[in-house]
Amino acid sequence: MARKKTKRSRKAVSATDASGTLAVVKASRKTDMLNMPVDIMHEILLYLYPRDLLSLSRTSKTTHSFLVRKSSVLYWREALKKIDGLPPCPDSLIEPAWAALWWTPFCTVSWSVFASGCIVCLTPIWNLISRLQVCGKGSIRTIYWEFLMRMCSSCKSQL
Repeated sequence: MARKKTKRSRKAVSATDASGTLAVVKASRKTDMLNMPVDIMHEILLYLYPRDLLSLSRTSKTTHSFLVRKSSVLYWREALKKIDGLPPCPDSLIEPAWAALWWTPFCTVSWSVFASGCIVCLTPIWNLISRLQVCGKGSIRTIYWEFLMRMCSSCKSQL
């Protein structure tokens, strides 16, 4: 009769550190950065640059929903202040969208926003940001400032 397979627990993992000595490191299952104490998380977020906040917001749904809230605007404003020569965020965009426009090379045309009749005024984006259908094609270098977006050639030809 075949033996029944049992799951191995992931309690310890062997790793070699920089000095070449073998160390035993506890492997945690899924750690969420938001389980940190609030004051420590607050201090960490205040030191980040806009590109870092964008990357962090894309790591999980939890961090994304936390960093896109209106209550997290302080972190974005502090991060944007660290960039010399950056124009202020326009009233028609929220700070995460302004940072994404500058530091994300993807087409940002949202056809659901165009379908609703809004081309430039994206003020209600706080409520829509998780539901937008964005084209998302990569390596778009040109920003169309009159529309406050990056457009790939196929989206530009459809306008």
